[in-house]
Amino acid sequence: MGTPAVKGAQFIGSGRGLGETLPVKRLSSESGQWHVATITLSRREHEVAALVAAGMSNRQIAERLFVAERTAEYHVEQIRNKLGFRSRVQIAGWFQQQETPGSDAPGNLPVQLTSFVGRERELAQVQRLLAENRLVSLVGPPGIGKTRLALQVAARVAARFRDGCWLIELGALGDGAQVASALAAGLKVAERPGENLLETISSAFRARRALLVLDNCEHLLDATARVAETILRTCPEVRVLATSRQSLRLPSEVVYRVPPLGEAEILFCERAAQSAPDFESTPAVAAICRDLEGLPLAIELAAARVSLMSTDDLAAGLNQSLHLLTSGIRTAERRQRSLKAAVDWSHDLLAADERLLFARLAVFVGGFRLEAAAAVCGDGLSEVGDLILGLADKSLLSPLAGPARPTRYRLIETLRQYAAERLVEIGEGDRTQRLHLEFYIRWTASVGGRPGGLTQTFAMDRIEEELANIRAALEWSRSREPEGHLRLANAMSHFWLARGSTVEGRAWLEPALAASTHRGQTRADALWAAAMMAARQGDAEASRRHNREAIDIYRQLEDWGRLARALNNLAFSSDDQPEARRLLSEALDSARLSQDTTVVALVLSSRGSRLRAEGQATAARAVMEEGLALRRQAAHEWGIARSLLQLAHLDLDEGDRKSAGVLLREALEIVRRLGDSWGLAEVFDAFARRSADPLRVVHLAGSARALRDRTGDLPRSEGSVELEERLRSARLQLGAEAAAVEAAGHAMSLDEAIAEALHED
Repeated sequence: MGTPAVKGAQFIGSGRGLGETLPVKRLSSESGQWHVATITLSRREHEVAALVAAGMSNRQIAERLFVAERTAEYHVEQIRNKLGFRSRVQIAGWFQQQETPGSDAPGNLPVQLTSFVGRERELAQVQRLLAENRLVSLVGPPGIGKTRLALQVAARVAARFRDGCWLIELGALGDGAQVASALAAGLKVAERPGENLLETISSAFRARRALLVLDNCEHLLDATARVAETILRTCPEVRVLATSRQSLRLPSEVVYRVPPLGEAEILFCERAAQSAPDFESTPAVAAICRDLEGLPLAIELAAARVSLMSTDDLAAGLNQSLHLLTSGIRTAERRQRSLKAAVDWSHDLLAADERLLFARLAVFVGGFRLEAAAAVCGDGLSEVGDLILGLADKSLLSPLAGPARPTRYRLIETLRQYAAERLVEIGEGDRTQRLHLEFYIRWTASVGGRPGGLTQTFAMDRIEEELANIRAALEWSRSREPEGHLRLANAMSHFWLARGSTVEGRAWLEPALAASTHRGQTRADALWAAAMMAARQGDAEASRRHNREAIDIYRQLEDWGRLARALNNLAFSSDDQPEARRLLSEALDSARLSQDTTVVALVLSSRGSRLRAEGQATAARAVMEEGLALRRQAAHEWGIARSLLQLAHLDLDEGDRKSAGVLLREALEIVRRLGDSWGLAEVFDAFARRSADPLRVVHLAGSARALRDRTGDLPRSEGSVELEERLRSARLQLGAEAAAVEAAGHAMSLDEAIAEALHED
């Protein structure tokens, strides 16, 4: 997206506005009720409305459109008259409403649960700066409203960014090295083995028009600046809106210092009415807002108390806190003193149990559920749930609502830092951090206890929801609790494998293994996971080394199931075919000793693939069918889908398209239900191989490639050679259209790709 002039050019190029009729709500002077009137705006009026919405003056509009200023003024007046508006602000609001994308638009901007008050001037200024510059930083003290202003601007300009507006929250990160990972997670860009993560992100967004909102950059300025500069240099259609207490100090950066809220009294009255529906403003409100210097956070905290005391008492108590703070810390900046006064004062109003819980909640990063708060912070407290609700009611916790999910709560970062200071003061810092670590070890192990489970969408989303907490626990335990650190890293390993986050997983697992001295099951499991990650990254030597150590421990423990799994993996990383066959044979013997049907089926699946590759189709089918029967018996859906896929490729080898279609349709239903992107890509490839229509072959291959781009571009496991031959033939048949057809397949939605796969030739 370029300048507002470019926006106007888009209207001309698309023909939009030529005789276009738009339904606009207007107020009837007779009835006083809203009704829809059909208004016609000219193409030029559309252009002018777009530039008004971008915050431009009549002079600036005239310069952009190469017309006289009086002409620009005339068009603005015509728009106002036609739409029945009295101000430019109304024109801007109407235009943004017309341009707001639907709920299917890409991006991840959160839905705001409270109204946005005032700041029309600031909104227009930031929109104009963002239209003219690719990097704008909103700078100001904590509590000034940088994040909320950035989100409101992003929502208003969302229509200009076809590839979405993306919020990247950095406040929970403790290390600059995590900025790229947080950016990738927020943008849903998967790691690619052997590729620098920032290069992967740049590649994914090189041709996209998107807005990145980098929130809370102040503690990671150098790392954030490097990431922002790289993205801006390599992705010409991407723009960045940052929030920070300090600027990023980049050459292309435009800094906008967020002023105090001019509509502070309106904000106070709106929030007070939420706390006390019969609230009426008094002269004391102006004094409260003046003393709080127009800081939205401080005002909201104060307004939440009107249900407990009068505004006169509120003003008196606040003034006393300000006086005590000024006497205590003279070197603090005035705005920081005002914010701390509001938080101090609000904190002092809490009951003893509320203060204790508030301090303990500081260990949670990025939010928490009630079950976590009770387990980590509940010692010596009764009815933690009621205390949580009380803190939320007092605006010290923010509820994070989600569709059909339990409510999460979050301490905003400034309050979390304040609570952390109180936790240190009461001497419970390490104890509460240790309880936090132990909780997430147990919780992560229960949610992601086995590889198959983590392909389920629900489990994947639950782990991702708690990633900030898990990373915080890993960071804290790294030097303090090496064995607990390894236990948590190991519990996370299946998530990292399923999501393709092998770079991060290895970065945690391998140092944890080096620091741990315990030789037990946890170490062996962590070694197995590290081996899998190393193999995906092409580090065969590290994979073999980790597998061999895991195998030694499993032999000592006589853990036959896990031994079979490690032997199976070692066989795949071996370049020695006789050794690979020997390892698979031993793996099958160990799997049968374990009496774990899922492990037996896993090894049978591997053996079947090897027999098929060696041309032993009859033996391969017998082994594969045995594995499928065991997986059906265990109701292991992830494994069932893999076995069905193997057998379908075997049928295709033998020319039985009908039987292969039956197997693939069942596999497709399973992987779709599980939300298994890697499995969907494999099934789409198999359907492509099965199809006799060259258009469908290339379409489905493109869809499979799109899925792999999002999951880390993992290699195909079955039928890769045969599919490549089928693709080569299909591309030759399509000729010059092949590239466009594949691009169309890559752009298809999941539902469209599934419909294409299920369509019979």
